[in-house]
Amino acid sequence: MGSLVRPRSALALNGIPRAAATFLVLSLGGCARTHAGSASFARSNVITVAALPPAWATEPAPFVVSAPSPAEVARDRVGIRLVSSASLGRALSRSPAGCAADPACVRALARELGADHVVRVELAALGATVLVRASALDGPSGQRTALRQLVVREADPERVRRATARVVRELLVAWSQPARAATTPWYQSPWTWIAVGGVIAAGSTAALWFGDSNDRTPDHVIRPP
Repeated sequence: MGSLVRPRSALALNGIPRAAATFLVLSLGGCARTHAGSASFARSNVITVAALPPAWATEPAPFVVSAPSPAEVARDRVGIRLVSSASLGRALSRSPAGCAADPACVRALARELGADHVVRVELAALGATVLVRASALDGPSGQRTALRQLVVREADPERVRRATARVVRELLVAWSQPARAATTPWYQSPWTWIAVGGVIAAGSTAALWFGDSNDRTPDHVIRPP
């Protein structure tokens, strides 16, 4: 019996799906690797900050000041992550008193929390006036890199808490970026369609005017003698 010869067209048709499938798998694999790389790059660009609760440097403490919430100090900012209060509390419970004033202790605390920076807030009272001072400490070295302070007169717990949030936020600005406001696409803007409608109306009016004037005959014809 003679051998069965497969037509070349059948080989081509059978080969196309295999080639397409191979290309698709490689493309999706490359996209997945690219997406994973982009996500890893985005995570590597996020700055982690441990904001310590405010502590009184003067004794006795006139009142208790609660720490500002992460949403309050980092609102409208991107590229930054604040260590949660629970993680911060557990780490501080294992640290010695006055840890924020010791660079070695700050380094250990930052390493445990995975923080790039540590923010220390100190409060000093003089009568009814309170000085709020926030220091930015570099996580790897434990050294101070920036300082912000604010004087609160006729201080009470809420005013001091707001002042604390303000100075901490001023430090976070250097490590983050403002969140971009959502913008409306141009084709969804009402002004775009108002302008388009005006152009169409103007074109239609001009077409009617010139078209009518070309066909119009004069009312009186003056012939020279």
